[in-house]
Amino acid sequence: MCRPSDGVVLPFPFTDLSARKKRPVLILKAANAQGDFLAVQITSQSGYEGALVLEQDDFSLGLLPKISFVRPDKLVTD
Repeated sequence: MCRPSDGVVLPFPFTDLSARKKRPVLILKAANAQGDFLAVQITSQSGYEGALVLEQDDFSLGLLPKISFVRPDKLVTD
């Protein structure tokens, strides 16, 4: 079960639903009784207004292959 502050990889469908791609997210709110949770997108692309930097020192377990950014404008519910 994911907890707030966990970084996880989720499968995201392409717009046309033809396939999925695994993408990292940061869990903001743990899953409720129905299994729904709130997360925010993590990207390695810089230049987004309001993005917060994530560096390797920000993780107690696991790693990201490069400096990444949390995009608070990209919330995900699942």
